Amino acid sequence: MVTYTTRAAIPHAIVFINDPIMIIDVPENTGAGPALSTRNCVTIWTQHEDEGEVELSISDEPPPAALVPAFSGFIEVENGRIAYNNSSAGEILSADVTSGIVPIEIFVDQMPIAEVVFCRVPLTEA
Repeated sequence: MVTYTTRAAIPHAIVFINDPIMIIDVPENTGAGPALSTRNCVTIWTQHEDEGEVELSISDEPPPAALVPAFSGFIEVENGRIAYNNSSAGEILSADVTSGIVPIEIFVDQMPIAEVVFCRVPLTEA
């Protein structure tokens, strides 16, 4: 079991969680809610880069007890990698996962504007 974590200032106050190599379907209106998804992308509202950094984690471990569920479902991954990306498709943090339809859970410290985002997926070794 492993957890990858980083801190980043998030432009436009939204992160995209998806396979960083594949062409994705972004939710039609990312302003419609704090956690939205398509078959291959999950978006999460975060605090804006002007307000400070956001802690982002990808893990196959259970989330810290203080976090609350924001999303639970499945995500399509074609290239065996999942990542947090910013609104310019810039990769922030990534990890190896199995290709195919992957279970995914997202937890945050608070809704609707998260300062901590924790993505739980079944990881594979690089």
